[in-house]
Amino acid sequence: MILAPGTGRLNLRALLAPLVILALPVIGGGCAVGVGDGVEPSVVDLHPLDLEDVDDGKADGTRFNQNRIISDQAYGDTGAIDRAGVQAFLENTPYGTRSFLADLEVDGELVSSAFVRVAETSGLNPLLLLTTLQKETGLVSKTERPSTFRVDYAFGCGCPDGRRCDPAMRGLDRQLACAADALANPFTAPLRGEPTRAGKYLGDSIRTLDNIVVTPENRATLALYTYTPHVGRATRGGNWLFFSVWKRYVTHVGYEDGLRDRAAENFIGSACEVDADCGFIGGLCLDWNGGLFCSQPCTGICPDRTGHPTTFCTEVWGDGDGYCVARCEVAATDCLAGQYCEPTARFEDPGTTQNTCTF
Repeated sequence: MILAPGTGRLNLRALLAPLVILALPVIGGGCAVGVGDGVEPSVVDLHPLDLEDVDDGKADGTRFNQNRIISDQAYGDTGAIDRAGVQAFLENTPYGTRSFLADLEVDGELVSSAFVRVAETSGLNPLLLLTTLQKETGLVSKTERPSTFRVDYAFGCGCPDGRRCDPAMRGLDRQLACAADALANPFTAPLRGEPTRAGKYLGDSIRTLDNIVVTPENRATLALYTYTPHVGRATRGGNWLFFSVWKRYVTHVGYEDGLRDRAAENFIGSACEVDADCGFIGGLCLDWNGGLFCSQPCTGICPDRTGHPTTFCTEVWGDGDGYCVARCEVAATDCLAGQYCEPTARFEDPGTTQNTCTF
């Protein structure tokens, strides 16, 4: 919790301990909090630069696309910026000022270090957390420490619109853990074949609170709408605001976010290193005799995608489980480096065979 004002020290209450998320942030730019009994309203105090139009007509990731806000690769890039980089960012922000957060400590640890540590543990890009913090309460651009209340509810977690903030979510440590969980869970849900906490699967259409139908094209966009179900283009809030702040932040540190990320382009048979490289529903990075490729479990039929080899369901390890592999003609050149093109039997149908890429 916050100690005496001006001390700059917070008590770290098990920063990553399991938390019950009683209410998630809903609208970018903070939550409306009831006034009374000494509770201060959460006032949105964004920097004017955050509200500048970022639509420049390009299609290279510098234009706001409501169905594909940022790439999966960037969303989960835990190594995008290190502790020293975040500290330098806070000392020299994109607003040409020094943020008060540069001096704030969480149980003896600088905020910059806490942000990176939580991001790494949660599988998130630290710049994602900084962007979300600015979008929610504008604290990154503040040069002087605001009220204790505003720091205590920095991300708006536990502050439903029109109601008082939950005292159980008070404190920057809890706010940071809450925000990281709320951003990470819907991002990884599709990899587990699960819906988000809002009951949505990747590919489902979503009607936002500003009455716009969006269809997230990747896991990052699904997660951002789960966190903030507003497009916000007309009001310069919601995910439009997130994108505006994000572009300013990544440009400031020289981080490039190409929307054509590898995870989105990969499909069954594509090369991979980790499950996150296989950004389709049910995708996983399968290790077959030391060779890695994107696959998914199957029981007989596998999906196909235009621009990729046709697929086949086979028993990879002989352990009774079926997995999807890429088909080939007769030459190993149709496969990944190190693979062979050879006949395999369909899962639970040994009389049906096809040439597939194997290790």
